[in-house]
Amino acid sequence: MPLRNQTCDKRQPSPSSNAHRTSVMVEISDETMEQVRALLLEGKKLKAIKLYRDATDSSLHESKTQVEKLSEELEKTHPRQMADNKPIGCAGVILLAVIGAGVAAKSGIGF
Repeated sequence: MPLRNQTCDKRQPSPSSNAHRTSVMVEISDETMEQVRALLLEGKKLKAIKLYRDATDSSLHESKTQVEKLSEELEKTHPRQMADNKPIGCAGVILLAVIGAGVAAKSGIGF
């Protein structure tokens, strides 16, 4: 009995799959868009993506793409509010810890 070729299946996606979707804004109510904007302005990007996805029945990728586009627009129109709600990341936390330790050391506060 001959061995079958055991390579990966490299078939093209079917036309009914989500792979052919283009980045198009789906119809969404004004109220829901305002809720998505409010979540973004509060720094709650993941919740905004989930709300958008639930409201439009879009894929996770499409929802993320659209919410990120909206986020970029909000950064232009509301730069201060968007900057205030950006996470500081690990480097920021370490920097704050180092500064706090330096202040504590100068003031004589022990750990």
